[in-house]
Amino acid sequence: MTPAAGRRHLRGKSSHADAKGVVAIEYALLFPVLLAFVLGLIDAGRVVWTQATLSHAVDVAARCGAVDAVKCGEDDAVKDYVVARAAGVALDAELIDVEVVECGEKVAVSHPVRLILPWTGKGTVMLKAEACYPL
Repeated sequence: MTPAAGRRHLRGKSSHADAKGVVAIEYALLFPVLLAFVLGLIDAGRVVWTQATLSHAVDVAARCGAVDAVKCGEDDAVKDYVVARAAGVALDAELIDVEVVECGEKVAVSHPVRLILPWTGKGTVMLKAEACYPL
């Protein structure tokens, strides 16, 4: 065995073992950041979807309250209509406000969304949607 072959043999083993260690350290450092990024994207998507659902539900409920006195003549009926139209969102009827104001039939809802990662102090975001339909 020549001295050059011996050095190459030793160098190949130690650099391969060092590369495995470096990859493991890089993975350990980057994985939490990547996981937080992915979970943050999921949270952002859930919040945007829930806000769009709430906005749609109050829009159609305000219209129903202003136009259809049979189906949505009472405030409780309008609240039930909002809950029925908010597909996939478990709304609390206590957080829905219905009133007649200058603009017409006004419906407003507040809904807390629990986040996967607690970006805020309490880990929830309070979403609000409001719509007013002319009488």
